[in-house]
Amino acid sequence: MYYAYGVKSVRAQAEQVVEIEGSLFLYNTKIQSLGNLQSVGGYLNIYGTPIQNLGNLQSVGGSLDLRFTQVKDLGNLQSVGVDLYLSNTSIKNLDNVKVKGEVLR
Repeated sequence: MYYAYGVKSVRAQAEQVVEIEGSLFLYNTKIQSLGNLQSVGGYLNIYGTPIQNLGNLQSVGGSLDLRFTQVKDLGNLQSVGVDLYLSNTSIKNLDNVKVKGEVLR
């Protein structure tokens, strides 16, 4: 499990990360991009970050928390293994995303 509470910057090597087998919690950090990340095996929490899009992200095995983000659409995302949290976002279209749990607005 990776935690990044209070992180202000990430080294350039993070751009090379395409898969995280566990969970990633970026809650209320200043991180602006998921880089080339394509898959998170566990939970992904980007609550309260300035991230504006999900970039190359295709799947999240656990829940995906996008509350209080600037994300406007789900981009390449195809699946969420548990719940998708969207309150206080402008995301409307879920057509291409399979959510196994609930979509919570």
